[in-house]
Order: sequence, then C-alpha cells, then structure tokens
Amino acid sequence: ESILGRCGHDSFRYCELYLAMAHPGNAGAEDADGIPVPQWLRYSSNHMWLDITQDGGCHVGIDAFLSRALGPVERLSYVWQKGHHRPAAILTADGIDWEVVFPNAFLLTACNLYLRANPSRLATAPYTSGWLFEGVPEPETARSLMEGEAARVWMEQEERRMNEFLQQQSGAALSADGGLFAPALPGRMDREQAVALFHEFFSPYASEKRESSPCEH
Repeated sequence: ESILGRCGHDSFRYCELYLAMAHPGNAGAEDADGIPVPQWLRYSSNHMWLDITQDGGCHVGIDAFLSRALGPVERLSYVWQKGHHRPAAILTADGIDWEVVFPNAFLLTACNLYLRANPSRLATAPYTSGWLFEGVPEPETARSLMEGEAARVWMEQEERRMNEFLQQQSGAALSADGGLFAPALPGRMDREQAVALFHEFFSPYASEKRESSPCEH
C-alpha cells in the first residue's frame, strides 16, 4: 500500500512500481562534468538532496557525488525512522562506517527500508530508488540549500576541490577518470585520509562551514 501510495501523488519518482515500468534514470538532469545534478532538487553542502513536492511531502537522499566517492555500500542503518529530527543514517563502505546527516530538521515519517536489504541502489540510483528519508518539511527545512544553476556551478567547484584534495594525499591510487575523481575512495586511501576527506566534504561540519562563510557574489 505504501508503494502504490507514492505512485498516486507527487512522490511518484520514488514509487517502486513507477520506477520498474518507466526506467527514468536521470532523464532531464543537468550534468556537472559527469556528475548528474537534477534541477528539481535542492542540495546541501555535505552532498545530500531535498525534494519538496507540491502535495506537501519531501524526500531526502545522498547525491551522485557522495555516491561515487563512497562506492559500493555494504550495509545501512538508520539512526531514527520517525519523529522530528535532522535525519541521519550510517553507511558502511569498505568496512568503515560513515554517518550522513541532512543539515535541517523535518518531521520524519518513513525511511527507505528496502535499502537495508539492497544498499546497491545508493550507487545505481541515488536520486530515485536510492532515497533515504521521507517526511513533512518545515519552513527551515530548505534553509541554505542550493538549487538550479547555482547547484550545478557548485558541483563543478566541488569536483575541482576534490581533485585538489586528492592530489595532496600521497600513496593512494586516486587518478582521475576523464576529469572525475576515482570512485570508491575509502578503499583507495588509508583510514586517516578517508576520515579527513569525509570530514571535509560530507560531514555536517561541511554544511556548517558553508553557512559561516562570507556570502558569494
């Protein structure tokens, strides 16, 4: 019933039945040097996305940049499944647990429990069947998020910043692939390097750092 319910309103992009029949992929998404950036989504500085639909609901997940950096996720667990929170999940990649936290709170009503059995969707379909959280947004839920052309430009900047960061890491196989950084980074770096990378790009601190930085003009 929950699956069919999503097909009946503006959350159809996250309906299993729709996805199975339509195979939408990233159709219509803008591209930032190889990283898809769907224009209907809003993005946080720690590489999570928010979709607020006209029917008053929302979905949250990780973006393709974070998905590529993590590589195959072996295990997933949710910190909370319902309630008023900043939604958080623990993703295990290459034997290391990474906590991803959406920076703004909302009323969490459901999690994508299918991912616990098949976390590969985080890599293959981060913007559709790889969604993490569902809920009811509040006025502050979209605070400090990026969208449209600004999001695409930011993503290109993040790719350049990632390559610069990786070039400073010695002893790791981090060669770029057609301009993109190498995928599945935790398996290519030692633990300290991987933790430093995650803290710089994907932790809640990454969002807080953007909020405290001077405004861009």
